[in-house]
Amino acid sequence: MDKIVDNTIPLSVSFELTWRCNLSCLHCYQFQSSNQELTTPEIKDILDQLADAGAFYLSFTGGEPLMREDFWEIAEYARYKTFSIMLQTNGSLITHKDAKNIYRLNFSEVRISLLGATESIHDGITRVEGSFKRVIEAIRLLKEESVRVIFATTLMRENAFEYRQFRDLADRLGVILITSPVVYPKNNGDNGPIGHRLTEAEIKQVYSYYFEWDPEMQKQFCIERKGLLCGFGRIACSINPKGELYPCVALPLAAGSLRRTPFKDIWSKSEILNRIRAIQEQDLGDCYGCSLSLSCFRCSAMSYFEKGEITAVPEECCRITKTLKEVRDAKQA
Repeated sequence: MDKIVDNTIPLSVSFELTWRCNLSCLHCYQFQSSNQELTTPEIKDILDQLADAGAFYLSFTGGEPLMREDFWEIAEYARYKTFSIMLQTNGSLITHKDAKNIYRLNFSEVRISLLGATESIHDGITRVEGSFKRVIEAIRLLKEESVRVIFATTLMRENAFEYRQFRDLADRLGVILITSPVVYPKNNGDNGPIGHRLTEAEIKQVYSYYFEWDPEMQKQFCIERKGLLCGFGRIACSINPKGELYPCVALPLAAGSLRRTPFKDIWSKSEILNRIRAIQEQDLGDCYGCSLSLSCFRCSAMSYFEKGEITAVPEECCRITKTLKEVRDAKQA
């Protein structure tokens, strides 16, 4: 890892293959800015460039990646290039054949967005009837192939009261449950999704239960971290469906277009990326020296959405961190 950091190797890449999605989730941060999706040859060329640059972890996301008719051709090529591949999906389009392909290509994991532990809540958030039943069927198909499956659950006001059912469902299906109370604005600046965020009281109720149930989940939020700056733009990046390179999937600051400029040139010469790499913890204002800094999951993308500056204090991250600390302290008392 020291070598990777010292040499600014793009270890992990999130590739948004499409903005298209068969669902219409209430809290979704995605905004389709164009329908000019990369072609199959363009994507393969980018994968060649990523491999040459030293990228290893490759996450296919969207939109819904399985909306692309060429998805399996792309996945086959990624494995040919020896990437470790992961799929982030809403799960509703996975068929028996897809599950077989996921096993055959040795996906490291499949992350499925579970937004309700019951049909009425999940389908109410996705706004597509029958989506919950299709997710459960997808889990059955994937587990038959011994695929590692993770429920990636965004907790919001519409589903937080089902927190016990989420755990029970994950246990019953034999999948891993990962939760997050973080809800971003849309990446075009629309603050609509913010209205779905949990209150402090709701966060305390939910995570008091989860921390008691699973100490590992408590570590997810309350461990001491190495620093306040994540790997965005340093050892990780994101590529959107029309080939624009971003520091991360949540931060809408394009570093360049891979349709016009080779990856290696954007990665090494981009003004935005080089500015990010020059940031030190002492540049983070009141975050630097904060008593909660070692357990804060500070997000520069949230800083940008809130204040237009990636080094600003992200108030939403502060709110969540302080609330989770109160939960942890109560458990230790």
